[in-house]
Amino acid sequence: MIIDRETCIGCGECVFTCTVAAIRLNAETADINREMCVECGNCLRIADCPTEALQQDELSWPRIVRKYFSDNQQQWPDELRFSTGFGRGTDECKTNDRSGRFRHGQVGVLLELGRPGVTTTFHNVEKIIKVLKKVGAKMEENSPLPKLTLDWEDLFAKNNRKDISIMSHAAHRYGTKEEFKDDYNILVKPYKGIDDENETTREEAIEKEKKLADIAFEHGAVNLGRRSGCTGRGDDYNDYSFGIWGKTELLPDDAHLKITTRCGHHMISPAMIDHYVEKIKEGSITPEEAGKKLAAPCVCGIFNVPKTIKEIKKMATR
Repeated sequence: MIIDRETCIGCGECVFTCTVAAIRLNAETADINREMCVECGNCLRIADCPTEALQQDELSWPRIVRKYFSDNQQQWPDELRFSTGFGRGTDECKTNDRSGRFRHGQVGVLLELGRPGVTTTFHNVEKIIKVLKKVGAKMEENSPLPKLTLDWEDLFAKNNRKDISIMSHAAHRYGTKEEFKDDYNILVKPYKGIDDENETTREEAIEKEKKLADIAFEHGAVNLGRRSGCTGRGDDYNDYSFGIWGKTELLPDDAHLKITTRCGHHMISPAMIDHYVEKIKEGSITPEEAGKKLAAPCVCGIFNVPKTIKEIKKMATR
């Protein structure tokens, strides 16, 4: 991502949209720290740049790897596609209903570096892989990471990839048990290989989805969307979180995390929350309007607007 300094007027409308605080406002123009930028594309989609100074430049290898891992709207090249082809990688143990990797009686452990929203680098990924290899862990073959090079042992040494920053998911909600009584998700997915077997089964699946939508709206669903290409394989399973470890001082406070983690791809920055809190305080925007604006970056539609309105009201009265 780049900013055309010839046309930038320094309005600052892009600064608060950056998911990793890579955009700074200088004396006359805004500037992007290219080392910090993960190429998620959020600023280009959300910022209301009056002069179109914010632009997506042509990304060459290996910088485009940042966009593959960080932009959930960027399609992976065919040779690196192992799931839906967009976003942060592949089907793995956290989507076991798709992959069926772990069966009854088995336990899978998932380590997600950079969650939620602080990003990571391939240098950190390398550290973890080296430790896991010592205990006999193997790299998943159907994953973009080893496919970035024919020789995965040399993966991190080529093209200076150790310093490539990428965004990580933030898919788990943050809050207390009591707070989640009115903030949860129900995912209903077509069964790949059955519901899409032919035109008849596809039509039947669509009718079922319509009925489910009617039921959801009847019971006050906050948001509703449709995604295709999902599967439902394997035994029933449960997910348990072992929490967040490491440099937790890099995380925003609890009030911010309750809002930022409502977007599964962490496209809502803490600075964006602060921006609209100040707008509410000065009376130029209502909490309801702010809640809708904060939902805009969440393109997958999983964001809970009414719950966010309640939280941002509290923040504005501090």
